[in-house]
Amino acid sequence: MDGPERSGVAPPRVARWIISRVAGGDRWPELDAELVEMLTDRHERDGARASRLWYWRQAVGFLLRGAAARRVARADEGREAVMRGWFEDLGRDLRVTLRGLKKRPTFAAVAVATLALGIGANAAIFTLVSAHFLAPLPYERPDELVLLWETGRNSTENTTVAPGNYFHWRETASSFTDIAAYNVSMATLSGDAVAERVTASVVCSRPASSPPRTAAPHIRDGTS
Repeated sequence: MDGPERSGVAPPRVARWIISRVAGGDRWPELDAELVEMLTDRHERDGARASRLWYWRQAVGFLLRGAAARRVARADEGREAVMRGWFEDLGRDLRVTLRGLKKRPTFAAVAVATLALGIGANAAIFTLVSAHFLAPLPYERPDELVLLWETGRNSTENTTVAPGNYFHWRETASSFTDIAAYNVSMATLSGDAVAERVTASVVCSRPASSPPRTAAPHIRDGTS
């Protein structure tokens, strides 16, 4: 075993051997000198028995830490081996696939076209669903918007609201912040490009000078 024994205080040989085996290497001479110095200080302060017990505790601590470090290293090596094997398998599968596609170019073209169509269709469907079902309406509190209809005296079918009823509701209803009427029709949109028929709406709402009433929250639908 290398390293000096300082100040006439010799560490326990077995304990010193354990530390040298666990923490050996280039740092061992420096570590041995530090431990001997600390052992000497404890020997002068606490006596020979207490200092030897302290040194043995250091040896056990080094032994346990070394075992833990080896377990961690083995676990890291195992993970690296698994990842390395996974990438090797993936590369092997890709090479086999590419060789097969090279031998059958028609099948490769059909497969690529199918994938492209599938990805494009999925993107288009998600865009439509997001725009019509997921994206909120462009209003301050879209969850409080409701749609009002009329029903006839002897019918349960929803019909459009008569203008007179609309104005009456707007002046007397206290459950809504405001009520607006609209209709849906076709219009011709023209400009620099070719004119085209588009769906349009005419909206009738309260004048800006008339302040809206206070809304009652959490109203979802209604008929009259």
